[in-house]
Amino acid sequence: MTRQSPSLLGFLAVGFLLLALPSYGAWSQERKTDLPQDEQKLFEYAQNHMNNGAWKESERAFKAYLDKFPDAKNAEQAYVQIANLHHWYSNQYATSREWYLKACEKFPKSPNYWNYRMQAAQTWQYQNLKEKALEEFRKIAKDAPDPQVRTSAIQQAWNVEGKYFYMHVNQSFTSGQEPFVHVQLAKIDKIAFRAEHIKFDAILKQLGQAGTANLADAISKVGKEGRRELKEWIQTYTYEKNNNWKNEQVKVPSTESGVYVVQGEHDGVVMTVTLFVSQYGLITKSSAGKLLCFAQERSTSKPVEGMTIRTLHAQKPLEGTTDANGVYVGDNFQGGVVIGVKGTELVTTESYYGGVQGEHPLIYVTTDRPIYRPNHTVQFRVVHRSELGQKLLVQPGTKFLVEIRDPKGNKVYEKVHTVGDFGSTSGQLVLGDEPSLGEYTILTRNEKDDANLHQWNWQWMGRWGHDAWNGVRFRVDEYRKPEYKVDVSFKKKTVLQGEDVEATVESRYYFGSPVADAEVTYTVTRRGYWYYWRCWDF
Repeated sequence: MTRQSPSLLGFLAVGFLLLALPSYGAWSQERKTDLPQDEQKLFEYAQNHMNNGAWKESERAFKAYLDKFPDAKNAEQAYVQIANLHHWYSNQYATSREWYLKACEKFPKSPNYWNYRMQAAQTWQYQNLKEKALEEFRKIAKDAPDPQVRTSAIQQAWNVEGKYFYMHVNQSFTSGQEPFVHVQLAKIDKIAFRAEHIKFDAILKQLGQAGTANLADAISKVGKEGRRELKEWIQTYTYEKNNNWKNEQVKVPSTESGVYVVQGEHDGVVMTVTLFVSQYGLITKSSAGKLLCFAQERSTSKPVEGMTIRTLHAQKPLEGTTDANGVYVGDNFQGGVVIGVKGTELVTTESYYGGVQGEHPLIYVTTDRPIYRPNHTVQFRVVHRSELGQKLLVQPGTKFLVEIRDPKGNKVYEKVHTVGDFGSTSGQLVLGDEPSLGEYTILTRNEKDDANLHQWNWQWMGRWGHDAWNGVRFRVDEYRKPEYKVDVSFKKKTVLQGEDVEATVESRYYFGSPVADAEVTYTVTRRGYWYYWRCWDF
């Protein structure tokens, strides 16, 4: 019997393995996890794997979702999430761009259409193909109907070039005071400026006419006969050797009351700001559907009697006149720009609208502790009230969903809760032996809301809107030394200039005992207040 040499046996073994690899590869492909067949579950499966960083499995699930449900309500998000996976995870920018453009082609009327175009343009930039990125950003700046999108595209193009140009105004001015515009620059060598003046009476003629919803509309409708050109000039800029940034003030050559429109142009891009110069000032405050206005002379601070106050609101406009104290109080205020008219003078400001008039829900969520250990039970309470004016009403029987997400965004609790006779409900979550450590979030939503409402923003604690929603966070950690909290309470909430500020510092461990004989270090700081006057809101 002939004995085979060790080298020959090794060669045969390697050959066998090479022949077996294709079969093993096919077998391993067949062993992939079966994807959910239900539309909603398949989408959640894809999203959860994306949140956990398993981008390849997430991509497989999203593609399967589009194959099986091409016209589903989440199809647009699936297209974009595949693009995001390649944009942020695999860095395959060409593939990412392909999927962003597919989303644009499939959903041309989507409110996010131009955002997808911007993301596609950015992929050229990330590939260091600057000329192509500039070309795409310039196209968006030319074609997008939304001025904010156009501005963003321009700034992105300048970002590719290392340029920056921005003009803004954060105040109004007093008659006789020389107005100015703030200009911020980087690598901009020259700007062509143009300033023109519009009298208030030309704007007042446009207010109230059809198609004029705000001051911006009224200003834009003033023709050439109502505009006086003040000056055109070119400003050049030089920079220090190691500093390519500048902050400048551009003065407007007039102190007359009225509206000033200042334009700055660079590289074919025009930026426009609007300034108000008036002898009057207007201070507003709104609360519980009421609007309080105080009109004054800017130079003397004396109250102005007989000023007509109007709010530019399409459905609920207000109009009235200030009294001898310069005060006007209006009811049923629902937001909008506030203007005051006295003779040929106009003054304007905005008053923020803090909520919907009428009944709307408020929710407050608490837990029995801020931190837990494995095997602990999390006790939580949800307090529900319905706000009507200044009243908080209890509505027994109100139902909403409570969900809890772990630090990775996975749902670990979901249940419909019903408000009891005292306007609250409670629940509990039992933590296992090895729960995910970190920060958990309790969230609430209406039953009618999309099940993926918090899938995209589960880490946030708030959401704009009028639905009943709120949340709270708690932590799950292994054993640690007892921690304490420090609270500072002030004797008076409001202190006048020159008065003493008295505060009490209290420190307690989380289990309730006071922290005794501890060294206390404190710092007193003052926070400034700035009001930014935004003409584009008008």
